[in-house]
Amino acid sequence: MPLTQDLGDVELTKGQAFAGFAFNHQHDLRNQRHDLRQDQRRLEELKQERHEEIREGDRGEARDYNAKIREQEKDIRRDRKNLKDEERERHGKGYHDHD
Repeated sequence: MPLTQDLGDVELTKGQAFAGFAFNHQHDLRNQRHDLRQDQRRLEELKQERHEEIREGDRGEARDYNAKIREQEKDIRRDRKNLKDEERERHGKGYHDHD
């Protein structure tokens, strides 16, 4: 008799449930990497916009961009840390993702 997990009307063996979890976890990591790349592109855009404001002589707007840049950098550092922690945890448990 196989070990199963009851999901309402659907029954999965432990292996099937694990495979589904591994797929979803891998998908989540890919989404997080994609989001991180988007955040990095946004940071570069903010830096370019700040440079434009400085070149035009609008130091007040440039200061506003400085605050946005600091916040974006903070978000990127946090997201990188979370992603590394999740990848470390995943590899520590014997999962292997060969992207």
